[in-house]
Amino acid sequence: MKTVCKKLLSLMLVAVLLVSAVPMMASAATETIEWVQIKEVAADGSEEIVGKIFNVSYEPDVTTLEDVLKTPLSEGSYTIDNSRFRNASYKGGDAVSLSDTIRTGVKGIYVAYDAPAQQDPPDPVAPISITVKVDSSDNVVWSTSYTPANGEYSLVKDLLSYVWNSDWDNAYSFHHAWVSERQTNLGQNDKVYAGETLYIALENKTTSDNSGSGSGSDSGSSSKFPYSVYLHIYAKGNVGSPIKTVTLDTWTCVKDGVITLDEVKDVVKTYYTAKTSDGIGYDGFYYSTSTTKTDYIKDENKTTRINNLDDLRTQGYVHLNVWIDNYVAKSSSSSNADSTNPKTGDSIYTAVAVMGLSVTALAAVYFINKKRIAY
Repeated sequence: MKTVCKKLLSLMLVAVLLVSAVPMMASAATETIEWVQIKEVAADGSEEIVGKIFNVSYEPDVTTLEDVLKTPLSEGSYTIDNSRFRNASYKGGDAVSLSDTIRTGVKGIYVAYDAPAQQDPPDPVAPISITVKVDSSDNVVWSTSYTPANGEYSLVKDLLSYVWNSDWDNAYSFHHAWVSERQTNLGQNDKVYAGETLYIALENKTTSDNSGSGSGSDSGSSSKFPYSVYLHIYAKGNVGSPIKTVTLDTWTCVKDGVITLDEVKDVVKTYYTAKTSDGIGYDGFYYSTSTTKTDYIKDENKTTRINNLDDLRTQGYVHLNVWIDNYVAKSSSSSNADSTNPKTGDSIYTAVAVMGLSVTALAAVYFINKKRIAY
């Protein structure tokens, strides 16, 4: 019996010693790396510290450098990409690779990565060369270069409406377009590719823009000058594109070689009316012989009268430009109201009159019936 008890006590003592030794063994198996410094090396050899990791726990001869580098950075926001790993070394100078296990007693590790290769800039997109002519091959009204926004192509109609003038079709009609590189005629919906040379042929809408009177148009006359006169009407504060362009070649306001702000106002009133009783507001008017929009409105060209219009028309195209506000476009159908449509102004009065007669008739019937009942 004593022998059995001694053996049990011996086993219990061994078990206690083993249990107490486990924390000590675990404690001895874990160490701490005080810091890991990460730098990036450029192609020219220059270096930059991009991040640091502090107090990394590891198991000597078990934890690899790759495991250590999975620890979130304590400083910096660098994204570690081991495909660009360059080299690493302990503080003492010995090299270590990503797959090497970390030895005991390490205090610091230097890690270097190659900087990402610089991407070559994309090749520049060749612009489209654009020339717009009206009525003849010599009458160039606009010429510029434009780089397609998508880097590939633009539609002919977009080049006219968005790059040149959103209201071009008020003054002109489209005749055809031509790409010299392809020796091809194009329509408005066709594509013009980057690097191509585009010619656009337009025709004046003499019947649509010369519909005024007095200081407006004289449709029976024709221009004797080689260059046209254009009136570009802009919304005040916006010189991006005019809200309307009018060709004045056959308007009486330019026949005497002089044009004034009052005559320009008369042209504007052909197409617009005042929004309120204050009248249409004008910020003077400007002139330019350039075909570049940015030259259309300049303070040095602001005026109220041009006396040498004939001379200007022998030298080049004349662009008259006016800013307006407090305006609303005239409706082309306002003078032709449909009398059969109860939504138009005149027929409202007719409807009211009919309703009035109906009420009177109903009242008469009511009183007649009432008298009959009384008898």
